[in-house]
Amino acid sequence: RLKQVLPFGSFKQQKFVFTGIHLEQLPDFSIMASQEEYVKNIQAIDIGRTRRQTPESAVTETELNKLRGLIGSVQYAVTHTRPDMAAKLGEVQIQIAKATVQTLMLANKVLREAQENCHVKICFRSIPTEKVTHVSFGDASFASAKQLSSFQGTLICATTEALDKNQKAPISPLTWISKKIARVVRSTLSAEAFSMSNSVDRLGWMRL
Repeated sequence: RLKQVLPFGSFKQQKFVFTGIHLEQLPDFSIMASQEEYVKNIQAIDIGRTRRQTPESAVTETELNKLRGLIGSVQYAVTHTRPDMAAKLGEVQIQIAKATVQTLMLANKVLREAQENCHVKICFRSIPTEKVTHVSFGDASFASAKQLSSFQGTLICATTEALDKNQKAPISPLTWISKKIARVVRSTLSAEAFSMSNSVDRLGWMRL
């Protein structure tokens, strides 16, 4: 759905919507992306008062389908413009196999936070091709109190060599992920080493 058409290369802003993602090209050719309207329209799960009084009860098949639908809707935003919600959504996703009413309430809480910050945008900076290099950020949490599971996070960005010189540099996020570490790690250092190794591997793939 095209909202405004301008000659490419003109120093005017261009705005359009693609698959629910609002895109805006700035005069310097950087691109701002947001899903404000999309996130606002995601429906929370209706949990009756009686159900909320038994948070440890297993969900019904109907509730499970609604939970999967909410997770899928939020995941679409996380994948494209909301890396800030990736870790919190992961806490919900890991509970699907043994979902309870508490899981439904947590899912609604994550959605509510995403909607309260629905104005968040992500910016893809314009970087001359000959100056492009890449950087990866990785971190991990060890055995969270609720799940006893360790999680890893990775952020891959395009940047310039100025960053390597500890100078101000543009950053363009390319991909990000937050998920459970798919193996047993027995220390914080082990979790962080695994996460960083995964981040370097993902960086190599992105460069290719």
